[in-house]
Amino acid sequence: MSVRMVVSGFLRETRANKSDILCNGGTVEEVIFDAISQRPEIKPYLLDKSNQLNVLVSIYINKTHIGVLQGIQTKVKSGDEIAIVPLISGG
Repeated sequence: MSVRMVVSGFLRETRANKSDILCNGGTVEEVIFDAISQRPEIKPYLLDKSNQLNVLVSIYINKTHIGVLQGIQTKVKSGDEIAIVPLISGG
């Protein structure tokens, strides 16, 4: 099944300004690991040292934050879009 992952912000720079990654998987978690297998340079932005989701990114599936769904265990289907949005902080 093909799911489109869209990366934005500074993550786009890790992909030579390409924002889309076509991924496979049945859950958000599987899609994330498939994207990392295709583009290992994004791993430090998506996962922490324990391979848990980095708290500095927000993930949306079809424009709905995964926090109001089943988190990274949210099921995906072919044609879904997962958006990775890095949080911005500063002072």
